[in-house]
Amino acid sequence: MKQFLLVLLSAFPLCITAQVDLPVTSLPFENLNAVLKPDALVYKDKGRKLNLPQAYDLWQQGQFYPSTPLELPGKFEFGQYQFWLAFVLENRSADTLDLIVSQIFHSDTIWRIKNGTLSVALCLPKWFPAPLQPKLLPYDVKSIGALRLLPNQRDTFFAQTYRTKPYTIVPEISRPDAYELQHFRDTEQTSLLYQLFFGLIAAIFLFAVTQYVQHRDKAFLWYALYLAVILFATWRNIETDAPWLFSTYYLAPSTWTRLSQMAAYFCCYALFVHHLLEQKRAWLRSGIRLILAISLITCLVDVVFMAQSMYYESWLLFYLYRGVVITISIFFLSLLWQNSNIVTRLVFMGTLCAIVGESISMIGDGNVNNFSAGFGIALEICFLSLAIAFRSRLFRNEHNRLQINHIAQLEENEKLREIARREEVTAFKNRFYDNITHEFRTPLTIIIGMAESLSLNLDTSTQKAGHLIERNGRDLLRLVNQLLALSKVQTGALTLTPVHADVMQEIKMVTESLESLAALKKQQLTVLTTPGQLFMDFDPDLLLHILTNLVGNALKFTPEVGKITVTATYQNQEEALEIKVTDNGIGIPPASIPFVFDRFYRVKNEASGAPEGSGIGLALVKELLHLMQGRVEVESILGQGTVFSVYLPVKSTQLTPIPAKEVPAPAQLAPNTVDGPLPILLLVEDNPDLVQYLRLLLQDQYQILTAADGQAGLQLAFEHLPDMVLSDVMMPGMDGLEFCQRLKQDQRTSHIPVVMLTALATVGDKIGGLQRGADAWLVKPIDRAELFATLSAMLKNRERLRAYFAEGKDTALDTELDPVLLQQKIFLDRIRTCIDAHLEESYGVPELAKDLGMSEAQLYRKMNALGQTSPAVFIRSHRLEQARDLLKTTDLTITEIAYRTGFSDLAYFSNCFHKAFGKTPSEYRKA
Repeated sequence: MKQFLLVLLSAFPLCITAQVDLPVTSLPFENLNAVLKPDALVYKDKGRKLNLPQAYDLWQQGQFYPSTPLELPGKFEFGQYQFWLAFVLENRSADTLDLIVSQIFHSDTIWRIKNGTLSVALCLPKWFPAPLQPKLLPYDVKSIGALRLLPNQRDTFFAQTYRTKPYTIVPEISRPDAYELQHFRDTEQTSLLYQLFFGLIAAIFLFAVTQYVQHRDKAFLWYALYLAVILFATWRNIETDAPWLFSTYYLAPSTWTRLSQMAAYFCCYALFVHHLLEQKRAWLRSGIRLILAISLITCLVDVVFMAQSMYYESWLLFYLYRGVVITISIFFLSLLWQNSNIVTRLVFMGTLCAIVGESISMIGDGNVNNFSAGFGIALEICFLSLAIAFRSRLFRNEHNRLQINHIAQLEENEKLREIARREEVTAFKNRFYDNITHEFRTPLTIIIGMAESLSLNLDTSTQKAGHLIERNGRDLLRLVNQLLALSKVQTGALTLTPVHADVMQEIKMVTESLESLAALKKQQLTVLTTPGQLFMDFDPDLLLHILTNLVGNALKFTPEVGKITVTATYQNQEEALEIKVTDNGIGIPPASIPFVFDRFYRVKNEASGAPEGSGIGLALVKELLHLMQGRVEVESILGQGTVFSVYLPVKSTQLTPIPAKEVPAPAQLAPNTVDGPLPILLLVEDNPDLVQYLRLLLQDQYQILTAADGQAGLQLAFEHLPDMVLSDVMMPGMDGLEFCQRLKQDQRTSHIPVVMLTALATVGDKIGGLQRGADAWLVKPIDRAELFATLSAMLKNRERLRAYFAEGKDTALDTELDPVLLQQKIFLDRIRTCIDAHLEESYGVPELAKDLGMSEAQLYRKMNALGQTSPAVFIRSHRLEQARDLLKTTDLTITEIAYRTGFSDLAYFSNCFHKAFGKTPSEYRKA
């Protein structure tokens, strides 16, 4: 009876004030895990005109209606309404009830009515997640509140709510554990989908960032930014399903970033498509500018709306912006479809999927919005990834095709040169053919006989036959080479061609070229000269043959980890040069020493009992020294080593110089025939003696810069931009091949000819160097005439390149056929792109050099190497060309055109235009 009186007294004020009985929702719930939506009376306030007292008066007058059934507004008119609710909650238990109230938002308020007075019972923070009071959940929440009901008490509540979308207007009530259970059930599948989608996009995002860092391709940059926007939106959805992950909401609420996020999405995508397709069409650039302008204006208007709390207007603006941009995208899609390029078609399909998904999300409700948009974006990313992969494949195939064509052309040139050399030697081959027939017959008989055995018997003798064929083949090749030189001497066909030069440097260079052979057997090969320089008359080719044979024999007959020393000493008393080749090898038997210089004599090895060598090399050395008026001696101790001593007279008057080999080279060099500074030659070589030798050889024709390794060479090349590079291959640290590749890949130095200098003489070595970008390949020891001719040819090619671009012939057809022209065209196109990007700004040489990653001096030398005008004149000329195009294709005034092309002074613009094209702008337009 007492409880009944208490309930009656608590309801008495309500009976006095209310004109309509409120439905009562009894608590606690019968089902502890239930989520309850209380019965309520609702009033729809169109235009949001009522304040709290006015709405309270209408409720008292009985103008509120039951929430079910209630005709809700449509999707796009929902935001015009404000809803007022009244409902009663009765706690019939003896315990205090702490309840979760969900489906309320930042502008919602719930008042408790007691004795005709309204007091705030629940009011959410305006924007950011906050802890519940009392704290019913272990994490900060958003769109969730808390109510406390005292035991055995009935409370009347009055609520205000505002929606821009058709959500439920009556709040949901549940216990904390029931809320968490229900929330988990509602978001279990969607949360998993969002997480999978986020992981996929994050992986592609990291790939795009990696590709941009590696290749500096702006298409990957904008693709990464576009994916970053999608990642941000997906994370917002993940946060909504998992309140404990709230992070970005503390930076900015979703309503603040809703439109700016969509604008960033469309802008990044438009710029990505522009750079991916690399189409310089006016309509495409205009479309991108239109999207950027619309996005900027819309974002500014949205900021004004949000500042004025015009949330419904902001929501409508959001949908209007999406509709306008989608319409523009469809228009440009139709234009893109006309291009039959497969990359363009893939971009079209991807964009179409995104547009369809976005359109459905604008029409649908609830999860349909997010799922349709997300599914469309997922399909779009698949198509875009295919487009990027196919574009990369096209670039790679084109690059490989150009490399293959270039290598094939070089190989063809090498074949032609080989044919020419063979024709030259055919004449004297016939003269001594009878002399070498006997020596050919023995190895040829062995080769033919063993080849027949291999073809008839496939048994264990196959290996032995193979070894015999290989050994006799090598013997035959060496025998032929030596016999050719020996026959020339004996028939008088070989004549001296002496030069006056530093013979010590020549000895060092020849010995250094054989170090790679010594390294194969882990032998130590050293050279000592006394004095360091000695200028005399000598034939470098004959000296090369002599040293190669003597040092080669020493390497051959010295065991592994042996030591070979080449000593060159000037004997002042005899006025002769003494060259000694000393080894600690197997030695020569005393009985064989008098016969080692006889033709076809072979020393018998005491250990194996088999004769060694062919008996031609030392005979050739003796004949060559006789021609040079020198002599050779030998001393040997069996088992301890051998010393060969060569003596050459040092008398300039003894030999009559024949300058045939020296004359052509200087005559071909451009620096001797034109006025101006000498061209700059960068010499990258780690051997100081060879550096000194080449400097003395080339200092009259070039300004020489030297570096000891590839890294130092790169720094000098980037700093000075030389006219040519002469580089060794095998160097400490960065070797010559990597150095060459780095030069050719850098825009600053890609035009510089690179000549490789090495002891690696096989065709495979040459092809490997050419694939790295080398323009020519010289084998040590160096032939002077070949060196001068090669450098001269490189300079002439450089002049042709300068003349080509100076005439403005950088057409797509020509650059497709020549990879060098293509590389330089890319550089000039990059300059034009930088100027176009700042066409309306004050943009000069310092800004251009900074954008290109070069200094002003480097930019000046690079453009001068390409036959272009100075950078400042190039910028002005490009602006004038753009102005001329605008005069042809637009109706803009001359003043507008001048400003759009970066000219702030109209008179200066008119004067420059007249000098460039022979007419003033107004005369040009009338013509």
